[in-house]
Amino acid sequence: MKETNHLMRKRYHWLVLALLTLSACSEDQKQADKLIQASSESLAAAVAMKMQQLEFTEARIAEITEVPFRAEKFKPIEIRIKRIVAFTNAANQQVKALRELLDKENHANPGKSTATREWAKQAGHLYIQLTLFRDSVLSVDWPLQTEFRRDFSLFGAGLDSIFNSAEDLSDLLQSVTYPAVSSFLSSVQFNILTAGWKCATYCLESIAYHDSCDSGPNLIISQNPLVVLPGASITVGFGVGIFPYANRYRMEVAVNNSPSTPLQNGIENILVKAEQKVGHYKVPLVIKYFDQDGKRQEIRKLIEYTVVDTLCGMGR
Repeated sequence: MKETNHLMRKRYHWLVLALLTLSACSEDQKQADKLIQASSESLAAAVAMKMQQLEFTEARIAEITEVPFRAEKFKPIEIRIKRIVAFTNAANQQVKALRELLDKENHANPGKSTATREWAKQAGHLYIQLTLFRDSVLSVDWPLQTEFRRDFSLFGAGLDSIFNSAEDLSDLLQSVTYPAVSSFLSSVQFNILTAGWKCATYCLESIAYHDSCDSGPNLIISQNPLVVLPGASITVGFGVGIFPYANRYRMEVAVNNSPSTPLQNGIENILVKAEQKVGHYKVPLVIKYFDQDGKRQEIRKLIEYTVVDTLCGMGR
């Protein structure tokens, strides 16, 4: 799937470059405009798709952090994704603003078929704006630098190596037909949204790594002693094996249908008073906690102990 998307992007980039050249040199401008219009429609659909994917990524991390015990753990990832989305939307708005100026200029000059020098000069600033966009996104989290520094296309695989300044972009866009420039802007929007979506998705997928460090509650129950004198106290310890995350599960325990006692520090000790008569006894425990999906779970366990009249009874 990644290879298919990569090939699609490369085709878009080279197609836009060819169309820009074609629009300036073709003798049959009407035929060129038809080809450009078809390209613009495909690009518009691709832009809309990428926008939806970016919105879904943001919605997904928001959904994950709604789960009680995950909120604290994944809040930093949510903040990173929201920053990436904000940078991406801002860059996309800058391109849309340029398109609005282009359309306004086109309607004001119905007899002119190419973009003016003034508009092209203003459009040249997009080089600086998108360079800042790239650097801002990659600075959100240091692994993004390693992962996407060489795969963060702004204008297209064939054009990124050509542009080294705002003047380079401005020079290319001068005297290019309105349909060709509009198609070029759609291609830039597609690149912006694709780059932002890839970086946001990378952050979202890092949750799988973090989750491997916390596979869920590993319940621990211990007791001491197993053999006691009548009326003696038995210490029962309970908790979870993953202590750094213990409080996120909000565990509680109830002994013999008594009120639940909350777990405070990863493990808790409870004193159970032994029966007065000699014999073997079982005490029911009810342990409640929230699982990884935020659902309330309940586990029932039994602790067993033996009451003897003297400690010598242990050897009988």
